[in-house]
Amino acid sequence: GLSAMLRARMLGRARAALSRAAAGARALCDTPTSAASHRFTELPREHYNDEQEAVAKAILEGPRDRLELPHKVWIQHSPRLGNYAQALGGYVRLESTLPLRLSELAILVTGVANRSRHEWVVHEPIARRAGIPEEWMAAIKEGRRPDFGDDEAARAVHDVAAELYAHRRISDATFDHARDHIGPTGIVEVTGIMGYYTSVAMLLNAFELGVAEE
Repeated sequence: GLSAMLRARMLGRARAALSRAAAGARALCDTPTSAASHRFTELPREHYNDEQEAVAKAILEGPRDRLELPHKVWIQHSPRLGNYAQALGGYVRLESTLPLRLSELAILVTGVANRSRHEWVVHEPIARRAGIPEEWMAAIKEGRRPDFGDDEAARAVHDVAAELYAHRRISDATFDHARDHIGPTGIVEVTGIMGYYTSVAMLLNAFELGVAEE
């Protein structure tokens, strides 16, 4: 009957989403592992023009203590965009109303969805310090849904992010659960985190840049 067809269709979509997530996780190992790329030659800071230097100062005068690889690309090639982007990034990473462990959870899901080794390597230790269990991180990296137990807020953040990446929509059940456990503001901020870190991932992927070397 119709209900059986709908169940089969939903099951097929779920399996396809898991397959895409697993492929994304595997691809973390295939992405560039160095900040060097033939597509980007870093401009030394002493050669920045006034606009570029103003953006660099705005970043360093905030809560960040250094220019990260995405900042350098923005500053060098589109400093005006970089200025707006760094302001958004500063908010979603450091001022979000979501607890750090929840924002980092959304970032890890984003890193896998966008095949960004940079985001995973940078944020895995931050997530660990924020209290994300090792088994959750292992599941996300492998494209599996973690067992969140009774942590309904973490479940809400994960499911909103995972469903949006898989289907570009979220179900009524997922929305209602998220509204009950992180509120409408939390839903908005999860999408903001996803948007910013997807932008970072796409930037680095476009220039074939990996993880900045210490």
